[in-house]
Amino acid sequence: MSEHLHAALRDELAALGAEVSAETLTPPLRGLMLHALADDAGEMLLTAQNKSAAAMGIAALMGDFNPVKDLYQTEVRALCDWRSKKVRAWMHGQAPSPTPDTEEAGAEDAILRILLEDGGHVDDCVAAGYAPQSAQRIAGRIAVAKARKGPTVPGLRLKAATA
Repeated sequence: MSEHLHAALRDELAALGAEVSAETLTPPLRGLMLHALADDAGEMLLTAQNKSAAAMGIAALMGDFNPVKDLYQTEVRALCDWRSKKVRAWMHGQAPSPTPDTEEAGAEDAILRILLEDGGHVDDCVAAGYAPQSAQRIAGRIAVAKARKGPTVPGLRLKAATA
């Protein structure tokens, strides 16, 4: 990202009395640049915020369409793993190894399903075997995200198929 662009925006915001770091400016500027490039090319800008991230208020760059909007993070990861296996013969190098946060992501998604889809509460998550601290933390993040939720990017309504 151009340091000149950061400096210009920082100076303009400072004139208004706001102190903004480069870390705060970078994601929106990247989104603005991607939107400009997509518009110039006459294309749509895809975003990839999964259902888990959206429910807990984890921001994603805005786009014109979100193909994974209705999938939890573990479902997106499984879809990526499936796709990677299907094209592995064409790719060079070894398959990526699982990340250490896979188990944590699975627990988060299970808690989110209890709270969002089943209409459950923290006690229901604990009864299902999840740590009270984790269930309370996720329930708190959902509450904060709901309070500040704005417009979302359109996306597909999907139902995960189980084998």
